[in-house]
Amino acid sequence: MASPDNFDPLIPIPNDPFYFPASWNFYTPSTNLVYGPGFTINPVDGTVTVVQLPPPVIGTVTKITSGTGITTTPITGISVSGSISLKAYPAPLVPGAYKNTTLTVDQYGKVTVASDGVPPIVSGLAEYPVSLTGAAPTLTIAIAVGTTLSPGTTQLVDDLITTDNTKSLTAKQGYILNQNINAVSQTPVEGQFYAGTFSALSQTIVSVTSLGLSRGFLPGGSLPLPGSSSVEGFVVCTDKGPFSPPGWSGTPYNVQPGDYFYCGNTQWLFIRNSFDYPYATTTTPGLVQLATQASVVGFTNNTFVCTPYSLDSINATTTERGWVYQASDLETQQLLSPVKAVSPANLNALAATLFDRGILSLVDSFASTSTTEGVTINAVKQTYDAITLKSFINAVGDVITGTGPAAPYTLGRGAATYRLTVDDSVAHGLSWKPYSPPQAVKVGTVMWFATDNLLKLPTTWVVCNGASASALPTSPYYDLFQVIGYTFGGAGATFNLPDLRGKFVRGWSGAGGTAGAIDNPRVFGSTQLSNVVQHTHPLPSLSHNHVVSVNDVLHNHSVGSATIVGGTTGYFPNKDTGAEFMTNGNASANVTMTAVDALTGPLDTLTNTAPAPTDQTRPVNFPMVPIIRYTYGGVTPPSNATPEYFVSSTTATAPPSTNWQIEILTVNVPRGTTLYWEIGGSAADASLWVPATLTGTTTVGQGNLAAFNLETAASYPAPPYVAEIKIYSDAARTIQVGNAVNVDLL
Repeated sequence: MASPDNFDPLIPIPNDPFYFPASWNFYTPSTNLVYGPGFTINPVDGTVTVVQLPPPVIGTVTKITSGTGITTTPITGISVSGSISLKAYPAPLVPGAYKNTTLTVDQYGKVTVASDGVPPIVSGLAEYPVSLTGAAPTLTIAIAVGTTLSPGTTQLVDDLITTDNTKSLTAKQGYILNQNINAVSQTPVEGQFYAGTFSALSQTIVSVTSLGLSRGFLPGGSLPLPGSSSVEGFVVCTDKGPFSPPGWSGTPYNVQPGDYFYCGNTQWLFIRNSFDYPYATTTTPGLVQLATQASVVGFTNNTFVCTPYSLDSINATTTERGWVYQASDLETQQLLSPVKAVSPANLNALAATLFDRGILSLVDSFASTSTTEGVTINAVKQTYDAITLKSFINAVGDVITGTGPAAPYTLGRGAATYRLTVDDSVAHGLSWKPYSPPQAVKVGTVMWFATDNLLKLPTTWVVCNGASASALPTSPYYDLFQVIGYTFGGAGATFNLPDLRGKFVRGWSGAGGTAGAIDNPRVFGSTQLSNVVQHTHPLPSLSHNHVVSVNDVLHNHSVGSATIVGGTTGYFPNKDTGAEFMTNGNASANVTMTAVDALTGPLDTLTNTAPAPTDQTRPVNFPMVPIIRYTYGGVTPPSNATPEYFVSSTTATAPPSTNWQIEILTVNVPRGTTLYWEIGGSAADASLWVPATLTGTTTVGQGNLAAFNLETAASYPAPPYVAEIKIYSDAARTIQVGNAVNVDLL
């Protein structure tokens, strides 16, 4: 039966009860045949088609960047094309061959350290003059010093006058010696003599023959004047250069090696004995000299010719021009190499960031928030126009101040001698005030004034007359009160100046140490009365006579002689006192006289016969007026004022149950400063004190004074004890200030 038109066997018959979807399975002896993309089966004829497909894609590399030991080109990473290489290891490792090498290799197989790790010589033999000492692997090689009898090392001598037979001649001096020999080989005219060689460059005699030495030619010296003993002498020039011999006033000779100078009676003659080829210049041809490496580095000589070898050493440095290596992008970013050159392409990789220096782009907006761009001058001007209060500047020197960000104030320029200072008395906080440079003399300094005309006293000074002055902050004497306080008297709102009228001033011993015994228990600033130290006076001979006459209406007595001395218990013992014979007119009588033993009566007291007044003991002196500086007078006090502390005690000895005070006078110490005290010495036992403590604090108060009380216990073990009281400026008590005070506990 013919097939209907358009019959497709692959299309199921609608509602075909026998239809079943086709499934294609291939079997092998063990399992199903697995097929996938590229493997197709034709269901009509059963043919199998296999199409070769590319391998599956595992992933895609989009960029390769540098890492540890790896460098990429370009340095920012490879995204399209480029190259990868091992990163060069930094100095000191350099390319080359290493002997006895010890190597260190990193995880990539790259050599990071190479050194001569093994001593190259572990054993050896030596023959004189070489000597070998020590034992393997440490051997010492030495070379003996050469002598006239044995070989060895020697030192070179660069002259022809040294007589040392242990040194060798340099090649230079050998060359000079050869020139001497060549000069000697020439037959001189009768009467002429060869004197030596001469350097036109240094203009000194290089070498001298024995005949030249005897005729006035000296090594290292200049040519002698024409005439005298040097006549007929000639020298051979060893180098080139311009030179005018002694007595020559013309153009200097252009000397070449081998030329002669001949000494005549009146002048030196120049004898050309060389070819004078012209030297090449930048404008004329001629002979040239090859440059050395050293002469090329200077870049100054335009008569030398460079060679490839002489150019090899011209390496550029931070101070010299020369060859350079091209820097890589990474080296450019690191900004470390001082010898490599950077190209414009390298600069493209040198972008500035918040963390690295570099090249940046400009942004012309003061509102930009970019952290990688730089602001233009125009943007700065916009900021200036927006925030600067130009309208408040009305004249030259105006200062803008104020009481807050929204309350500006214009302060006009002060006078030429005024200074802008902080002033809490005005709302805006600043004022122009007169200024004088700080003076070196501090308030509280006492000096002597050489006139009694007090109208001539310098300003800010006053006489030390004990007067009372105001201690209030508004007083001109307040600066002085801050220094001396109530040391010389006063209380409350007043204090006293020191009174030095008619007094000597003596350095205060501080009431401590050996010198402290002088002022113990005196305190700083107190007056000490006069005193005479115990001493003796020699008296004249005590052997003398007194004549005593007694007159009355009845009779007369006369004493022919008497002995007036002390008894055996008096000031002058073992002297006799007894009855003396006296006469009464024509009659005789016994009269007994007794002297006073002690020199206390009105008749036997030694009296000072010095001119009035008689109540002073004094050295030779000269009167002047003592003055003290009491204020800085508006001048800023010296800023380098050093704090000073003077510690004293109101007692030097203290039995049990004694309360006394320690006083600290301070200078240049701010009021309110805390000071820390400590008791040391043999009395450093808390049980000796009430309260039982060895430390405490006090505060600098009015008049720059600080004080605290100490009290001994009612009883303690048998004394004596010594309390050493120290003051510190820190709580740890490591910085002692002022002197230590000693008080004896009895």
